[in-house]
Amino acid sequence: MFIKEVVPRVAIAVTARWLYNENYVALPTGNEILRSPDNSAHVESVKYFWTFRHQTYFIEVATRGEPTPIAAGSEEEFIAQHYWGYSVQKDGGTVEYRVEHPLWRVWQARSSRFDCDVEEFYGKQFTRALNVAPSSAFLAEGSEVTVYHGKRIE
Repeated sequence: MFIKEVVPRVAIAVTARWLYNENYVALPTGNEILRSPDNSAHVESVKYFWTFRHQTYFIEVATRGEPTPIAAGSEEEFIAQHYWGYSVQKDGGTVEYRVEHPLWRVWQARSSRFDCDVEEFYGKQFTRALNVAPSSAFLAEGSEVTVYHGKRIE
């Protein structure tokens, strides 16, 4: 479940809201990838940031080790490997859509940081849940994703 999906392009946000009623917002975004000086393929940390109402927020993870394929039955598989998406529609119905992407590799986290005014950005109802240390963190490799046209389900 996504509380709010931040994307850099208005067309992506509008399409996601129009076709799937998903809570996407288009905001200025960026990233910083720090690689090991002795091995340019080794990722040390990744920081993703976005600007909302003249304030810059970010999520950052420092990695440990090399990326490995997602293990079957793992927490990483549960979070990152999605084959179906579901979204509630304005009339209370549900749309189901298929999602396809290659199996991603993941890096385990040495540490993670989340810097955001949760109440301002997500809403007061999420303050308690998002202002605590995460129970786990990892970095997923990512790739292009294909999202198929959804269909209404009962």
